[in-house]
Amino acid sequence: MDQYLTCMGLDALSDFRRQELILKLGIDDVRARFVHFIALRGDSSQDVMTETQRRQLDDLLPSGLETPETGNEAQEDTLFVFPRQGISPWSSKATSIAQVCGLGRVIKRIERGIIYKITSARKYDQDLAAKLLHDPMTQETRRQFPDLEKMFAEGTPASLQTINLHAQATTPQAVLQAANKDLGLGLDSSEIQYLISVFGANGSLARPPSDIELFMFAQINSEHCRHKQFNASWTIDGETKAHSLFSMIRMTHASNPKWVVSAYSDNAAVLEGLQGSLWAPFHTTGQWTETKEQVHYLIKVETHNHPTAVSPFPGAATGSGGEIRDEGSVGQLRLT
Repeated sequence: MDQYLTCMGLDALSDFRRQELILKLGIDDVRARFVHFIALRGDSSQDVMTETQRRQLDDLLPSGLETPETGNEAQEDTLFVFPRQGISPWSSKATSIAQVCGLGRVIKRIERGIIYKITSARKYDQDLAAKLLHDPMTQETRRQFPDLEKMFAEGTPASLQTINLHAQATTPQAVLQAANKDLGLGLDSSEIQYLISVFGANGSLARPPSDIELFMFAQINSEHCRHKQFNASWTIDGETKAHSLFSMIRMTHASNPKWVVSAYSDNAAVLEGLQGSLWAPFHTTGQWTETKEQVHYLIKVETHNHPTAVSPFPGAATGSGGEIRDEGSVGQLRLT
């Protein structure tokens, strides 16, 4: 059976955010700290970790190994916020860092939550507090310490399923519409018709599609990748507009393309730059030489990952990662 450690982290609320919550909830005070939940491999425990490993873990997760308070103080409520069951993006990266630092033989996985301590001498809306303190898309809340067995549970991968388009007493369209709803694919009618033309009896593949194929098709044709809504025609008060939302954005470049080397054709746009110098070793001799060349500018706006009202913080994190990735992936001599 796996064993677990808890490690209190740093403050999770800025003073501005704290004051905002106090006003919205009508409470005396609210405090929050990150808490890290650590699943150890096999029969590893805090007692068998070496001193070096303990120091490494302490450096990675500041504030040291300790058991978080459970909030039994008078007039103080405790709310635990932690990721919904599954592996969060934060957990994936934190676990990867721990493994790179040599802790992979001891640490199986690291997850992070937040402990909120709410102090109030009068009653307050606890449902509103829970709503303001977590993102229901990615997190859940409870008043007691979370069940770590459940948090770190590993499910058995589901087997591959095929979708029989020619099941009796139904049609291929009805079968795909049902799969679209059951699997949450978000396919529109034209995409369903395309799949029928490919996987149908007279299609180019003429075989039942698998659930994985349908998932992949749905993702590569999603708004995230294709900008279907962003590129769609639209009508206001019965009047069809001449430009899509995306073409309106592109209109600036179409009207004034001066100094633009590349736009809307790579991971980021390239603007004409100035002459610059760089030092680098020559590939055949290894001798460092100065090279003068034109140095262009990269510019990028991450549209579809902009923070939204649906899930703002993961949206912001994904958008930041997209900025770094896409700007480093422009041109033939890309960095990634």
